[in-house]
Amino acid sequence: MKRIIFAVLMLTFLMPSASAGERKFKTRDVIRLVNEFKSEEGFDVVSVGSFGLGLVKMVAKLEADDEEDRQALKLLDNINKVVVVEYEEASDASRKAFDSRLGHILENAEKVLEVKEDGENLNIYGTSADDGGSIDDLMIYVQEDCTLICILGSVSMEDIASLVEMTNE
Repeated sequence: MKRIIFAVLMLTFLMPSASAGERKFKTRDVIRLVNEFKSEEGFDVVSVGSFGLGLVKMVAKLEADDEEDRQALKLLDNINKVVVVEYEEASDASRKAFDSRLGHILENAEKVLEVKEDGENLNIYGTSADDGGSIDDLMIYVQEDCTLICILGSVSMEDIASLVEMTNE
C-alpha cells in the first residue's frame, strides 16, 4: 500500500507536462455512471462529501503528531468529495457493463500512471491545471479488483512536492 501511495504522489511530478485541454474527459460522466449503477445488486458505493471530509480533517488534525502528518492533511484542504465504488459481488453482466461504460468514459481521460503488479493493473487518471500548479479530480481504477476511487477536488503541486520531500528524508 505504501508503494501505491508513493506512486500516486510521484505521478504528480508528471502532471504538469500533460496537456489537460486536449481531451474531453468529464468527471461528472463518471459520477453519473456510478449513480446509475449504485442501486444494482452487488455494487457498494461510499460517498463522502465536503461536510464528511471536514469532520475527517478535524479529527485527523487532533491526531497529527508531526510536521509530516500536518503536511499530508494540507493535501486534503481542497478535496471536495471522495467516492469509492466496489462491485466485486455484482453479477458478471453488471460488472461487464460497468467496466465497458467506464472504459469508454476513461478513453477520453488522461492516464497519468499505470502500475502492473501480480496480474493487476492500477490505473490513475486525472487532469492538471493549465498552469501545472495543481491536480484536479483523480480516478483510481483497478478493474481486476472491481474498484474505482474518485477523489474530486484540487491538490497543489507545491503541497505534494513538500510531502514527497519529507517522506524521502
